[in-house]
Amino acid sequence: MNTPARFGHIDGNAVNIDCWLTIHPGDARNWNRRPSVRLTAGEPALNRGERAINVKLTLPLALFEAPSIVARIDVAEPTAPVTIDASAVADAVKSAIGMDVDVRVANPEDKS
Repeated sequence: MNTPARFGHIDGNAVNIDCWLTIHPGDARNWNRRPSVRLTAGEPALNRGERAINVKLTLPLALFEAPSIVARIDVAEPTAPVTIDASAVADAVKSAIGMDVDVRVANPEDKS
């Protein structure tokens, strides 16, 4: 049995929802009146002063899919030895943050 659900269904690439928005403007005797809103799946029973609006939503299924990004980065061994110019690094950092820094290059095998 492939009948659509009573208040919503999936059709192709979209989710269709049929619901009701009920609005009450608040008590007119209260200077600080606050409206109230409720959402129901079926047609609501209304109190005096309430108004119901039938809302039909059509949302793309892609909205409910979590995106996933997969990347692979391979770094090859350098063919030439890597040299780091500490003074160039210090000058670049100084120009970026406006402060003098003391940059030293240490061999990864030296743990001092």
